[in-house]
Amino acid sequence: MSRPASFRIRRSAAGTIGTVLAVSLAAVAWSRIGARSSTRPPAEADHPGLDERRFRSLVQHASDIIMIVSADGLIRYVSPSVQRVLGHRVETLLGSAFVDLMHPEDREWAVPFLAGPAHRCTQLPPVAWRLRRVDGSWLHGETVGSNLLDDSAVAGLVLATRDVSERKTLEERLAHHAFHDSLTGLANRRQFQERVQAALLDPRRRASGLAVLFLDLDDFKTVNDSLGHSAGDELLVYVAQRLKRCLRAHDLPARIGGDEFAVLLDNAGSEAEVEAIAHRIVSVLDEPHTVQGTEVLARASIGIAVPGVDEYDGDSLLRNADTSMYSVKRTGKGSYTFFEAAMHERVVQQLQLDAELRHAVDRNEFVLHYQPIMHLATQAILGVEALLRWQHPTRGLLGPGEFIDRVEANGLIVPLGRWVLEDACRQLRRWDHRHGHIGLSINISARQLQDEAFLTDVRDAATKAGIDPRRLTLEITETALMRDTAATIHLLAELKQLGVRLAFDDFGTGYSSLSYLRRFPVDVVKIDRSFIEDVGKGLEESALPDAIIALCQAFRIQSVAEGIELHSQLAHLQAVECYAGQGFYFSRPLPPANLERLLPKQSGRPAAQPLSMLQASRQPADETRPPEKLGASGQVSGHGRSATRRTNEHGPAEPC
Repeated sequence: MSRPASFRIRRSAAGTIGTVLAVSLAAVAWSRIGARSSTRPPAEADHPGLDERRFRSLVQHASDIIMIVSADGLIRYVSPSVQRVLGHRVETLLGSAFVDLMHPEDREWAVPFLAGPAHRCTQLPPVAWRLRRVDGSWLHGETVGSNLLDDSAVAGLVLATRDVSERKTLEERLAHHAFHDSLTGLANRRQFQERVQAALLDPRRRASGLAVLFLDLDDFKTVNDSLGHSAGDELLVYVAQRLKRCLRAHDLPARIGGDEFAVLLDNAGSEAEVEAIAHRIVSVLDEPHTVQGTEVLARASIGIAVPGVDEYDGDSLLRNADTSMYSVKRTGKGSYTFFEAAMHERVVQQLQLDAELRHAVDRNEFVLHYQPIMHLATQAILGVEALLRWQHPTRGLLGPGEFIDRVEANGLIVPLGRWVLEDACRQLRRWDHRHGHIGLSINISARQLQDEAFLTDVRDAATKAGIDPRRLTLEITETALMRDTAATIHLLAELKQLGVRLAFDDFGTGYSSLSYLRRFPVDVVKIDRSFIEDVGKGLEESALPDAIIALCQAFRIQSVAEGIELHSQLAHLQAVECYAGQGFYFSRPLPPANLERLLPKQSGRPAAQPLSMLQASRQPADETRPPEKLGASGQVSGHGRSATRRTNEHGPAEPC
């Protein structure tokens, strides 16, 4: 195949070009690998032909592609290695434009570079571009070179290109790993935050509507704990796949961490359109899914945040979506809601409360009050229930309804519960010297049951105080017992071996399965005050508490009625032979010194107290008046209770 005269190298000029090319390639080689010595051996210096032959051999056998590109961008010379590296034959490239080998995207900047800066440099800086292989695929190349345009023998740019495709692939993998979640393949927190921030700073994208969704899987920990972490990972991958199917092509889903996901809705449109997407996600994830042979629900709570007019901080927008998600968690899960400023205020208040609670522990601001538990047939004091109070430095005496949820949420319940055990046992020992042996009931939270040191805490508290563990009754709600049932049954068995008595607290407000009475080693059932309120008013109103009392008798379990306030309630409970009770009819919770006046001055088993003495500590029972609320004395009555968390003083479901 004939070539233009300017690209046919005559044999007479070949030696000159080879020599100049060899010198240029030497400079290229030195720039890549560095010279090991600044001088050559004398023998080599005396034989310049040896250098030429050596570098000719280097050109012929080098793995790099060596080219000479003329001032007008045409390939004047290319080394044989081009066929090994790119698959092109040498003769097909000679005379063609070098930029024709380049990727179209690289061509945009390479053409002006080769026509401008490359002509002004003696040594070309390293550049990276993609070159087309004969099969149409692209090679990632890194090129260095020398400018010999002014050398009449070469008259071109001498370029040496190395294949760096493997390195480039590794770099891309590392970059992908830096911005993507390795388990689900979704964007990670870093990429998501950067994309959100970029969107907030783009006026066009803001005008078309932006929204951030923050998702948290409901009860994901249950899957991990019961089926294992591999099952949890499988569920997370499933959620990621379903999430992508619910979104549009330009939306960005991400896994923020753990079981938390987020979505950036670009071109979100109206609030109704955002709500429709959130509703679709909730509905799709609510469908059952089988993980390792077990059907599970991947329900999610979603918080939604839309940027305000002057809001440009991506982290704040994500935090607002997170805050609104937790609002959904508190109100029932498996739904979605938009962020409101009041939500942030509540979070700030919670953070402030958490800080105050930690200081309260350090400053010993917590105290215990005690409410007597009465034997209903004889009205003797069987024992007392320890109830936690916070002597707040500015707000006065606070009942557990003001702080117990935060204590459980922030983890302080474990050390605080340990203190309650120790302090209540010490108080019981102090009473022993003058009032004989009475029982002590202490409320226990689900978090305490999950603490590995709980059994040791109970044993140590009794041992250090010098009291018999058989005098202790630990009150546990049905809901707490349902967590990790096998481990709970094992712990309860160990507590029973220690001699501790166990009570079902708030019976009737939780699952209330009759099988639990056989399954768990329960000694006492405490009937929730909501069932006692209407006792004595008629057969229908009394039917349920009567049935619970009869059930306890059949199982040989002691029944304790909570919240006795009226004489009519007491009379009815005595008639159906309820074993024990507590409530304002007998006494409100009292500080230790005040309660001591009610205790019998004797040793041995407790005897009946005169009713008049018990009534001296309370207001006269009024058949129509409810118990007093928080008064000037700082006494707490405990009204304002919820269906599952008692804040009254009739045997509260307080974790301590």
